[in-house]
Amino acid sequence: MRTYAAKSPLVMSSRAVAFLVDDDPVIRDCVRLVLERGEYTVCTFASAREALEALVERGGDIAILISDVEMPVMDGISLACEVARRFPRIPILMISGLPLSDRAQLRCSFLQKPFAPRTLIEAARQVIGCGGSQAA
Repeated sequence: MRTYAAKSPLVMSSRAVAFLVDDDPVIRDCVRLVLERGEYTVCTFASAREALEALVERGGDIAILISDVEMPVMDGISLACEVARRFPRIPILMISGLPLSDRAQLRCSFLQKPFAPRTLIEAARQVIGCGGSQAA
């Protein structure tokens, strides 16, 4: 199941929209709460395919994509590659409980779980500020 905020001028002008993708509902809810307490309107997705479909529906109009690396069917790296191909201006922050050994090949930032709420917000701000091309 996904939570998808309708595109409206009020939402778009007052808070940055973040897409959050994680197959673990507990982690997804925790990260969503942290981001919402920050400055984001958060759309959550349990799968990469759902997130990609919603992103296409929005025409890529989001501030940041935050995705878990390890997910069934379509993993986060495949999602990041597809988003970078279709929407190269969207900053991407990958999160995972496992170290990302091939992150030099991945052109997006990475934050290893567990992380403090402040660390997540700072990483998201940094990624948005630099266009997502630097590692967090």
